[in-house]
Amino acid sequence: MKNKADVKALNILIERLQKKGASISENIKDDSEYFWDDFSGRLLGINWSFKYIVGPISFAGLGALKRIDISVNDITSLDITQNKELVFLDCSVNRLKELDITGNGNLEQLKCLDNDLIRLETFANPLLNSVECDENKLRKLDFSANPCLKYLWCDDNNLIKLNLSKNKNLVRLSCEYNNLKILFLPEPNRIIDLQTDENVKIMRIIDNEEE
Repeated sequence: MKNKADVKALNILIERLQKKGASISENIKDDSEYFWDDFSGRLLGINWSFKYIVGPISFAGLGALKRIDISVNDITSLDITQNKELVFLDCSVNRLKELDITGNGNLEQLKCLDNDLIRLETFANPLLNSVECDENKLRKLDFSANPCLKYLWCDDNNLIKLNLSKNKNLVRLSCEYNNLKILFLPEPNRIIDLQTDENVKIMRIIDNEEE
């Protein structure tokens, strides 16, 4: 039995988006787009990639969602402030200028590449282990509050400095095609794949503290 409140909220959202031309399924049993928990009946996942979604979208009322994929659409704003259980978010290839993930403390994987983001705040996401924020307009990134971060792609932004000295678990880093002058890395570190421009000065911070 599916949760009645989730069914109602989902149907309202589907109808609203379909009126704007979205090609999303109105069959809530379609397991290619909707993932329901067999025991609780809650809606746990939505896959709306390549669905011609236009304008703003809000997932308010769907508080059990753990996974959202709305990549490759024409979305201009995203409200996930009520989705406290969210673990995975892919909002890549849209027209987002802002992204508020301060209410998503369980978020582990974030894909927001190819948008128009100027700022990305991750101080409220201690479990983040993978971030793909390539091809935006980001001028600054601060991952000092993300000790679990292992994978970071931030190519093709407007970064001048990148301080990852607090991220001892970082394994893969790609930060090419920025305006980077200096890159701070922890020493020792676990990085096995580092992609950066040749002229970037790399500073290794011993014991995770700047001298």
